[in-house]
Amino acid sequence: MEQMTRNSQTEQIGQARDLVFVNAEPFDAPFQPRLEERLLWFGQELWRLSARQYSVITKAAKACGDSFSYLSECSLGEWNGQQWHVEFDENPYDILSTREPPWWVESALFSPSGQWGALISADDFAIVAGNHEVVNVLKAELGDECSNVEAFLAFFQRGRYSRYLRPRMKALLTHLHGAEKATEWLEKCWHLPDPDPKAKINASDWQFLVSRYGPSGAAAWVKTHWGIEVPGYLS
Repeated sequence: MEQMTRNSQTEQIGQARDLVFVNAEPFDAPFQPRLEERLLWFGQELWRLSARQYSVITKAAKACGDSFSYLSECSLGEWNGQQWHVEFDENPYDILSTREPPWWVESALFSPSGQWGALISADDFAIVAGNHEVVNVLKAELGDECSNVEAFLAFFQRGRYSRYLRPRMKALLTHLHGAEKATEWLEKCWHLPDPDPKAKINASDWQFLVSRYGPSGAAAWVKTHWGIEVPGYLS
């Protein structure tokens, strides 16, 4: 596993990444339209793919001709962290998890040839896209994802701001599986009322997010994840 720092290396990674991703925000249609087959993996180990998922995704990547992958750090929808060249016989998450301080960042693992990619969210899920050959291998090895979607929606209805997430859930599921299937899942599994447009963020939650992202980053996070506009005097 090699960190890529030279301009020529980061440019090469950026070109490969742009074949797979439009942006780095899981809730904002991140995959390029040409990668039409997509999956939701829920219940991730913190900030990473599981060992089983990594093993299967490398198997699928080899089947389509890739011999290595790239990994990019990201946050708040931006590619703003470190980047690595990863050989398939090493698990980057095992390596990074031993670092001090602990490696707790969102990331994307993706194909150098633009044939597949996985975006791992801090919210305990990952979304994956790829060509037909890649996704067929993932489905055959890891099974049907329907129960993942239902568990995912159930999980996101438990938090204090869950009622504000329905639009984000619909956007994400529409990106993954189309509007008809997204509506079907939400009607079946989402039981919270529509959000109050006058909602305000709790002060303690706001202070926590500011401590983590800074005022402007916290405002962007709240708008993206909860659909709440933060008053200008706060951000």
